[in-house]
Amino acid sequence: MIQAVTIALEALGLEKVHVDLRFSEQIPVSKGLGSSTADMLSALRNVADSQGTCIDEALLARICHQVEGATDSTMFHRPETILYASRAPATLSRIEGRLPALAIATFDAGEQMGQVETSKVRFRYEQQHVSYFEKALGHYRRGLRKRDAQFVMKAATMSASLNQEFLPIPCWEDTLSVVQKYGLGLQVAHTGTVLGLIADRASVRDLESAAQELERLTEFMPTGYMWPGEK
Repeated sequence: MIQAVTIALEALGLEKVHVDLRFSEQIPVSKGLGSSTADMLSALRNVADSQGTCIDEALLARICHQVEGATDSTMFHRPETILYASRAPATLSRIEGRLPALAIATFDAGEQMGQVETSKVRFRYEQQHVSYFEKALGHYRRGLRKRDAQFVMKAATMSASLNQEFLPIPCWEDTLSVVQKYGLGLQVAHTGTVLGLIADRASVRDLESAAQELERLTEFMPTGYMWPGEK
């Protein structure tokens, strides 16, 4: 946070400004939840606001990348519509449409996986990986364009399956069996220990049963639900 603010003040020509930063940590580290990006963005936006100015999204991304060598895309408006190269950093393309209503049961596999050092996770994608991602991205684009949860769920599950080669979650076969049994989708953090079962409106009633079964089979720690409106 200190490094990010220092870089931003220099970029804005405010090197002589005194900054008193106070923060309280709320997002746990090593979970793949973008805690470091969130911390830096909060500090940068508050400092800019205190000086009556703003920092555009592209500069925010460059600063966060400069500090850590990678960044999430949470500084962008509607980041779910952006294909973003987090270690470049660069916006590769934008995706038309909106996410459909989804319900998600979240878990943490941290007890089984241990603490993940995000900076040490390395992805060595071959052409077959790129081709697979392109297929998943095609489903995601169609899901947003048509607001069709099935395509979004399929894209997420494909991405999670590919990530098993790089940062595998334990109890994979049991997890996948629950996903298939209840007709759900699966998302995993590519640089952390959290994962989630994704349900569309048709299968939202089965989500709790699926979550209970996954907990029993894997002993992953359940961390909550996100519902689209009323359950």
